[in-house]
Amino acid sequence: MIRGLTHLLFLSVLVLSSGSSLSAQTTSVDPSGTWRWSYELNGKTREDALAIAVEDGKVTGSFLGLTNKPVEIKEAKLKDNQLSCKVEYTFEMQTVGLEFIGKVKNDDLDGTLTVSIDGGNQDYPWTPKRSVRAEDVIGQWNIVIDADGNKLEPSVVVTKTGDKLQGKYTVIAGTIVDTASLRIHDNKLEFKIEATIEGRKIKADYSGRPYGNNMKGKIQYDLDGNEGEIDFAAKRLAIKK
Repeated sequence: MIRGLTHLLFLSVLVLSSGSSLSAQTTSVDPSGTWRWSYELNGKTREDALAIAVEDGKVTGSFLGLTNKPVEIKEAKLKDNQLSCKVEYTFEMQTVGLEFIGKVKNDDLDGTLTVSIDGGNQDYPWTPKRSVRAEDVIGQWNIVIDADGNKLEPSVVVTKTGDKLQGKYTVIAGTIVDTASLRIHDNKLEFKIEATIEGRKIKADYSGRPYGNNMKGKIQYDLDGNEGEIDFAAKRLAIKK
């Protein structure tokens, strides 16, 4: 059965990506991903976002707020499930400082945001939620699949045209397959594949949860009537700016 699965993967590996992390976490939680929250400003509802990545115990990320330009976070720390970081930027000739601190629990953060403007400080409740949107999946994902000791490393490029997401998968050099029904559902990236390769009919459903630039998920496959499931993992390349 494993040999048949391995053959399936080498034939069709149209794999979507994975993984909160490919290595064990050194902390009890991993806050990697995009955290979003809404608030009222001048009679309008705004949404800010904090994109966090944890690699080898180091916390990095960026803040997207009033300037609509990413601002790199500073003094980022993760200890005892508590995330903290600072941001500083200029808006309408004023220097704005933000200090975030909150406890991470699944896809929720519960904490405080301190806003500093011209030397004055104000604390606000800060309860963002981690979510997955198109901007969190667009790019090239390098995939790793371990099928009974055989490491497979296809890649997938996710793009967006209008409101629609598309995917193109490189199975091996020179062999690219289009995805079908690619979508974000319940914070997971999902798609279906159906193809005939070397005379064999293959159907596969992919479902993976992105956490920042990592994703983990499962593949439900059907190869000529033989059904099964296997895990997959992937890492997104940094987007060139």
